[in-house]
Amino acid sequence: MDSGCSNHMTYDKNLFSSYILGSNSSVELGNNNVATVLGSGTVDITLLVNNKQTKCRLSNISHVPDLGYLLLSVTTLTNQECKFHSIQRNAKSS
Repeated sequence: MDSGCSNHMTYDKNLFSSYILGSNSSVELGNNNVATVLGSGTVDITLLVNNKQTKCRLSNISHVPDLGYLLLSVTTLTNQECKFHSIQRNAKSS
């Protein structure tokens, strides 16, 4: 989950259940690097919701091979009326 991410992105083309090759656009990452978007599509994932594994289908996921991980956009999900509860464990303050 990423609160600064404007849309969902993944590096792994194998995660896509449907895929459309893109026009090689680019996206600016949080570290100010620019990465190429090769395409987009639909990804089926399993999330833990209320302590139950729940299958979810996410659309309009950008394929960004240089990422190295899957980013879920909090902004995109909240715009789709998803709600989140944050649990912080083992927090230390100084």
